[in-house]
Amino acid sequence: MHHRNRHSPSHRQHGRRYLRAALTAFVVGTGVAAGGAARAQDIDRDEAADAIYAEAKRLYEAGNYMRACPKFRAVHKIDPGVGSALYLGDCLEKEGKLASAMDAFREAIELAEDKQDKRGEIAKVRFAGVEALVGKLTIEVPSDLPPNAAVDLDERVVDPSEYGKPLPLNEGPHVVVLRAPGYLPNKIAKEVKDGSATTLKLPSLLPDPDAAWSISPLQVTGIAVGGLGVVGVVVGSIFGAQAISTNNEYQTHCNGLPNNLCRASGTPLFETASDEATISTATFIVGGVLIAAGVTLVIVGDDEGASPAAASDTAAAIDTSLAVTLGPAGVSFGGTF
Repeated sequence: MHHRNRHSPSHRQHGRRYLRAALTAFVVGTGVAAGGAARAQDIDRDEAADAIYAEAKRLYEAGNYMRACPKFRAVHKIDPGVGSALYLGDCLEKEGKLASAMDAFREAIELAEDKQDKRGEIAKVRFAGVEALVGKLTIEVPSDLPPNAAVDLDERVVDPSEYGKPLPLNEGPHVVVLRAPGYLPNKIAKEVKDGSATTLKLPSLLPDPDAAWSISPLQVTGIAVGGLGVVGVVVGSIFGAQAISTNNEYQTHCNGLPNNLCRASGTPLFETASDEATISTATFIVGGVLIAAGVTLVIVGDDEGASPAAASDTAAAIDTSLAVTLGPAGVSFGGTF
């Protein structure tokens, strides 16, 4: 009687088919589950948007635009579309916030262009109508604007490209602040009315007397680095003075000998003086570099608007180095300051 081996090709083929079927079922099941979860989230989102929209429309029809507009905005945030943007713009226009309505109609135009929605033409007409009525404020900054200065308009920072250009604003009071590090801020309230164009010329900033005594973190670092440089120069001076003293003692072993010759008994003193001169030179160089770097950091820290190139020029201008050399005639000093 023939017994088929459990590892025969027929058995292996059946096993592979079962494995592929199981894997396929797992993948399909996972995909169905994931798709079902995504559809459930979409349904929940749509239901939430529908509920908010129904409430927004009820308030809108009742003329309560102040409460309706935030709900239209919430609907648009949940499900951004041309229709929700148009509803929001229409509500904001009726509430009297023409600049905000312009933003909503502008977004409707952009969404319509992306989706090739014909309602984009409606949005363009509504945008143009509101633009003709909205109040505008032109902010002019002083010519002596300090480095790192900024202009705040209500809750946003005005881009420098917007200086001197009319900015559409909702009717009502607005607060403009001109500020810069180390200066007293200029805070000015300005009323903007629909259909009007207003220009605000900001006065020059005055230095903050309290800020004059403040030290930036960069300056603190510069002082520390410069302090290490001073220590290096002091140590170099000590070793330089010691090298001179040792060399003078060494010269006593050369008295009476021709051609700058010295007795062998003075060799240890000569070697010691040479070592001291080398240490003096090294510490002078390191100290000079640290002092230059420290001064540069202090200067740059005092003027945060300085460019890296200016900082590099400053470092080059205050480059300091010193060399202590030992020769037959004694110890000599040289360098640049």
